[in-house]
Amino acid sequence: AVVSTQSTGTDMTFEDPTLTLKRSDNGELVMGGTGRLHLSVVLERIKDEKGISCKAYKFRVNYMETVSQQIEHVHTTPLGELHLTMSPDVSGKKVTVQNVCPKTREVVEPAIESALTIGPLIGLQLSDCHITAKFDLSPPDHKKFPTKDEKKELNLMVKTAIRDIFQNNLSVMTLCEPIAEVEVEGPQEYSSTIMADFSLRAGSLEYEVSFSYEGNWFTLRGCAPLSKLTDFNSQIRHLSRGSASVIKIETVKYGPMELDSCREIVQMFKEGKL
Repeated sequence: AVVSTQSTGTDMTFEDPTLTLKRSDNGELVMGGTGRLHLSVVLERIKDEKGISCKAYKFRVNYMETVSQQIEHVHTTPLGELHLTMSPDVSGKKVTVQNVCPKTREVVEPAIESALTIGPLIGLQLSDCHITAKFDLSPPDHKKFPTKDEKKELNLMVKTAIRDIFQNNLSVMTLCEPIAEVEVEGPQEYSSTIMADFSLRAGSLEYEVSFSYEGNWFTLRGCAPLSKLTDFNSQIRHLSRGSASVIKIETVKYGPMELDSCREIVQMFKEGKL
């Protein structure tokens, strides 16, 4: 949902920690919640209590692209060779440039970063991968290198090499989805029911789920794909008859999607449904 003023959103997020507030690239304040019902209630409150109209959009997950296994490519030009290696890295995106002087590095690193903003599957930014670019230039790189024309050639060299490594290895490209850290609190009598529901949502991340108890009260902490949590808050309220609450849903990292889900998203993109 898009809200009109900073103070309105701040008031709401202070009262409800499961709401998030951030400013988009075009300057709008964007508020996110834990499900359609949750956001509908918040929008009505903003309208009734603050007199502000808001726009609500369909829930959207911000996916990224990555590689599922190590891939390599050698790109040759009159300027020399560029040896590219891309491998999975769950800690995020890393770029390593080898065998060039600092002045050349200032040219090629931004070119690599720029080329990685558009992946080959559905045009999304790359994440969770380590890119190593080793240059073998002719003549060998030195402190006066590169000239103005050579800068253009280096930019073209990098962008072409990354385009080629993508196109030659489409079968090992996949999507990443945001993983959220979740915390739920409620009466102990509902812990097993809520745990069963959350485990289904967590999927392969079920091993990260933990429980703690204090008297007759339980706390569940774990991680699950954000796409599986669209109705989580309302479902928890339903299962516990309104006595358990979602304390936190916060995106903390990205993780590779299951193959079938990835194929479904790519197909939706090709059909213009995404």
